[in-house]
Amino acid sequence: MKFGILTFHKSRNYGAVLQAYALCSVLNDLGVETDIIDYSCSNIDEKLKLWNPSKFILKSILQFIFRFRKKLVFDSFERNILKKSKKLRKGEAIRFLNHYDAVVVGSDQVWNEQIIGNDNTYFLANVNSEKIAYAASVGDTIAISKDALNYIKQFDFISVREEKLQEYLVAHDVKSYLCCDPTILAGIDCFEQIVAPKIKQKEYVFVFMIWDSKILLNNAKKFAETNGLDIVSSKGSIDFFLHCRPEEFLSWIKNATYVFTNSFHGTVFSLLYHKKFISSICKRHGEKNLRVQELLTSIGCLSNILSDENYQVEKIVEPDYDLVDRNLQEIRNNSLNYIKSTFKFVQSKTNTSVKTLIEE
Repeated sequence: MKFGILTFHKSRNYGAVLQAYALCSVLNDLGVETDIIDYSCSNIDEKLKLWNPSKFILKSILQFIFRFRKKLVFDSFERNILKKSKKLRKGEAIRFLNHYDAVVVGSDQVWNEQIIGNDNTYFLANVNSEKIAYAASVGDTIAISKDALNYIKQFDFISVREEKLQEYLVAHDVKSYLCCDPTILAGIDCFEQIVAPKIKQKEYVFVFMIWDSKILLNNAKKFAETNGLDIVSSKGSIDFFLHCRPEEFLSWIKNATYVFTNSFHGTVFSLLYHKKFISSICKRHGEKNLRVQELLTSIGCLSNILSDENYQVEKIVEPDYDLVDRNLQEIRNNSLNYIKSTFKFVQSKTNTSVKTLIEE
């Protein structure tokens, strides 16, 4: 039995590539031959252009250097770590997908039409293989076109990332399940296979931000200074610029003394590596990062949430990792049960077998 995974593995984003790696690893470990389908929509490709001219030529040059460096490290990860199909263009993608017993769409915002535009490949339009969604998302705002909803209704199995999307689908007579992010699903052993060696010998505070936050950065700097620690930031540190491969991103978190982050995946890897950490849920324009808040609330880490922009971090509480690990395992098991159900369904349709299912 062979599966293909259709996701955003080419977006040059740590969370995106690591969740793709994680889901592929889990499916392979469960006995299913799996590829990541090497496809990306034109909207994403446009955003990843190296040269973006502006009236400030120096700014354009610096952006080009940063983007070129980022392209090199993420291309290397794709080449050496991800198990991919041949590279596909839009016109040939649908025909190629039909060669798989099943196609899994997800995780990530694969159904966010502001990202994918009018590319219905991610809805598996005209695909004859069995159709499975794993932890699919439309982003923070539920906006699904009529055509997209009709495509989603043609999926054989649907799991989504956010509860509000599940509620929306239920209201439109679409059965769906809630599943965890693949990085949680895979667990720490999966990432220990690829994490880079320790980069910095001196103890440090690692700051990982997906959007600039002076509040978070200033808190981290003050905390590091008070505790006599170095600081390494994803925004502006030469250490990070020189060592920014996805494998090194994992190493920065694994070997940090403390982590400050406003990223969901920064939070997940802090949990998996049992770090003392602060996760800010303060987003731009006064919004809250509900995805991080829901995760940390569900596993008992309320003390690690920075929810007030005026709050000064003076002490970081170490989570009860025995409790955290038990809660994460329960979340993980629910998602594994969903995946195994899809295996049984595809097996019944294709007359193929999966060793793991037979044994269990």
